[in-house]
Amino acid sequence: RLDNQQFAVPVNTRSLKILGVSPRPQALNSLRAIAGVSVNIVAPDEYQQTDRSAFGLEIFHFSTPVTLPTNPSVLVLPPDNNPAVRLGPPVARAAASGWRESHPLNRYLNFALFRPAYARPLIPQITGETIIESPQGALAFTTERQGKKHLVLGFDPFPYLGRENLPMSIFTLNFLDWFISASGVKDQATGELLVFGAAQQEL
Repeated sequence: RLDNQQFAVPVNTRSLKILGVSPRPQALNSLRAIAGVSVNIVAPDEYQQTDRSAFGLEIFHFSTPVTLPTNPSVLVLPPDNNPAVRLGPPVARAAASGWRESHPLNRYLNFALFRPAYARPLIPQITGETIIESPQGALAFTTERQGKKHLVLGFDPFPYLGRENLPMSIFTLNFLDWFISASGVKDQATGELLVFGAAQQEL
């Protein structure tokens, strides 16, 4: 059984190559602790000059593309001029008041413990689906464009801290697996044993 009282692991060991776009690269560097994940990080002003063809996921961390990318993407607390949402006033220790229970992003999450320290509720400006919401508005919103999935977060799940922040780590592993699954690679069964690198053995 996997829950917040024990520990969580991703449900596959497939690889994911991530392009991170952030003015704070150290936070995204923490994803390298997850087996099968590789991360290249560029500054926001370098994004347009970067060859993005080899990446399976783009993460915009406190930055935003002009339009939603052709690759699958995550927008984390994007600036107000982003192409997907407007952001509401800041909220401290945001509480989840509703969520899509059957959605893969919410698998194994104990929402009583899921309390981002800082959040800005999302006001979607495009068609999509709210996956997690608070009394103040959406916290996680998904949309699909030209067959590619996109996720917008009104909170920052980084750095990835493993067991030190278990509810957020479970969410991070869930969304990475969701993007890998979208690539069409065959899933492993939930609960199947995994092999981790040394950095993840404690988790």
